[in-house]
Amino acid sequence: MAAPQQAQRDNAEIQNLPPISAHLYAQGVQQPAGLGRWMVAIVSGLALTALGVVMLPDGKEAASPWMRRQEPEMEPSPVDILARQLRQVPAGNVEARRTLHASMGHIFRDRGRYREAAQHYKEASELAAVAADKSVALQHLGLVEMHLGHLTSAALLLSAALAAGGGDQAENSVGLLHTIGDVKLEQGKIAEAIREYTRAYSIAVQHRDLDESALLLADIGEAWARKGHLEEAFKWMQKASEQLEVSRTSAQGVTELVAAKVSSYLGSAYHVKGNAAKAMDLYHKAMRVQAKSLRPSHSDLLATRVGMARAQRDMGDSDGAMRAIEAIEKTLRNGPNEGPDLSRVLVLKSDMLREAKQTRVAEDTAKEAIRLQSECYGSEDHPEIAVAIASYGGILHDSGKFAEAREKYEEALKMNQRTVGMFHPETASIYNSMGTLFQDISDPVASFGQFTKCLEIQRETVGETNPDVANTYNNMATVLYQQGRSEEAAGLLKKAIQILDATSAPKLSPERLLYEENLEEVLKSAGSADGSAASITADA
Repeated sequence: MAAPQQAQRDNAEIQNLPPISAHLYAQGVQQPAGLGRWMVAIVSGLALTALGVVMLPDGKEAASPWMRRQEPEMEPSPVDILARQLRQVPAGNVEARRTLHASMGHIFRDRGRYREAAQHYKEASELAAVAADKSVALQHLGLVEMHLGHLTSAALLLSAALAAGGGDQAENSVGLLHTIGDVKLEQGKIAEAIREYTRAYSIAVQHRDLDESALLLADIGEAWARKGHLEEAFKWMQKASEQLEVSRTSAQGVTELVAAKVSSYLGSAYHVKGNAAKAMDLYHKAMRVQAKSLRPSHSDLLATRVGMARAQRDMGDSDGAMRAIEAIEKTLRNGPNEGPDLSRVLVLKSDMLREAKQTRVAEDTAKEAIRLQSECYGSEDHPEIAVAIASYGGILHDSGKFAEAREKYEEALKMNQRTVGMFHPETASIYNSMGTLFQDISDPVASFGQFTKCLEIQRETVGETNPDVANTYNNMATVLYQQGRSEEAAGLLKKAIQILDATSAPKLSPERLLYEENLEEVLKSAGSADGSAASITADA
């Protein structure tokens, strides 16, 4: 069997990369409950038309007619208008200044310029004289801090916002609890995230907020999927879909962006389960709505685009997947590029480059991703840092730098244990990589032990009939084969192919082709009269 373990380390790590911000709070979709959308918070207490600004239905600001007449040659931007108004408002008019800062914060946030948004939200929070206004300003400040990757700061700000607003009784409690859940999920604290989502959901139901209820149900499902518990994830996703159907028949109706986000989540769950074709259909469904309504670098749209690229790769179109990833990278580099999104895409790109044997480019890409993560997260532990470190370890592994690779794998494993814990798909992936490393340095006992740990975690998380388990069976089979235990190796390879059959994996998927090739090699070695993988699949 010609070194199959290498390809299987690559495939497993790509499969287990976390979705790129798929769960993040959707600006323009997920609005704080009880605020009547953020517009009410902006205009309360201030007659903005008196200051020469008109609030549009979509939350953007535009110059009033008399202001446009003054400058016929160049229409000022909303930011220019608000900045000029801010200069004109007397320092003593605190409420007007607070409202203008909040409005500027919203504009910068919706454009993905989170650092500038944070400055204005901070000003708004300091100027707030009423507890409810302070709560809203801190909520938005916490949100942009989360988008910047400053998770500890975001958690503190959101907790302060909840306290200032009166806890669960606050008008914006649903949005606050939802965002707190998002932060917990980003930190890898999945159980805490589910608790906050559930708490927010119960309040959203009381408020009869159908959109928010559906999103929260989907987020709970996404959290379970992150943990690897796919059956539980699908249960919650189904509830979200049912909630959307109720919304469609109600007077309130359904927001199409909410439905699109649920479709994208559901696609991700099917993808993790191994059904890339079904996932692609759902991603396309989400994409049709999101591409028309969201800015190109919006986290929800990016999540769907990255999901589509992964699905392309898993369906055998590696070249198309790389083109898709490079297009996403270009979008991010041409935009504000604030927060961790670019680093996430580069981690995935480096793994795909490594799989394509472009090791040097892969290494440069991984190093840039790690540098960007360091700038974003600072000294904070984060599950995505572990993914990037493990990915870099894989590149060192491919280069034959086994001692350095092992050091990176162990570093990633420790960080995973501090964040997502032992029983998590990403932790299993690192054990898988460690197994291939020990195999490459001719330590079959240690190798089989690492694969056994990987399999134990997978059975507790993703379940027995998951492509990741098939990958582990293949890797365990390579160890057995090298020890001369061909019959046992063939049995595990048959199980691996059966799992791909059960998950409807394409006939030309890289995994299937490799397992069948390995099985054929094992059977030939064992002296089988008919060593074709096709004939023995039926015997399994």
